[in-house]
Amino acid sequence: MENDVAELKGRVGRLEEQFKGLKEQLGRVEGHVGQLVKAFQIYNSTLLKVLSSKGVLTETEAEALSSHLLYVPPAKSKYFTEEVSQRLIEILKGVKEGRHTVAEEKDLRR
Repeated sequence: MENDVAELKGRVGRLEEQFKGLKEQLGRVEGHVGQLVKAFQIYNSTLLKVLSSKGVLTETEAEALSSHLLYVPPAKSKYFTEEVSQRLIEILKGVKEGRHTVAEEKDLRR
């Protein structure tokens, strides 16, 4: 009986370590996804500015497309809540208007 309990404790300990490792990996993946999102937004914003400056797009078209870059899908999970969605929209508007802080950039990476 004692051997069974010891074996179960060992298994639980190993599972806890595995879950801890998975949680750390998930955190890194989330950080990388956040960086990709930001990179795509910067790329798209820059592309719109270049196309507008070369006359490929009018200012109105560039502004309309730029506004679309701020679109955030509705909150549908326990992690991506309405509060998180609203905060993301605030930060993206600040980035678009050229007024954002280092703290907000860190928020985007979380």
